[in-house]
Amino acid sequence: MISIIGFAGVCVGAIFGYMGKSRKQAAQDAKREQEQRDSFTQIFKALEEVKKRLDEHNHYAEKFGEIKLDIAGIKKDIEYIRKDLK
Repeated sequence: MISIIGFAGVCVGAIFGYMGKSRKQAAQDAKREQEQRDSFTQIFKALEEVKKRLDEHNHYAEKFGEIKLDIAGIKKDIEYIRKDLK
């Protein structure tokens, strides 16, 4: 009878110990997952900023192409003006 009561006490203690450990582990896991989400959020924000700057840079590259064509047109206009002045 004493051994059964002792066994029951050990089992109850083990169950409470396991439950406490599970809660502690769950809290640590939740904290770690939140930190990962926060890190991913920061990474995605940084990537969006990089993408925005890259798009802006690409628009400047397009403008340089347009300027090159405009300069070529201006050179042709100058040639025609020179021919008319001669």
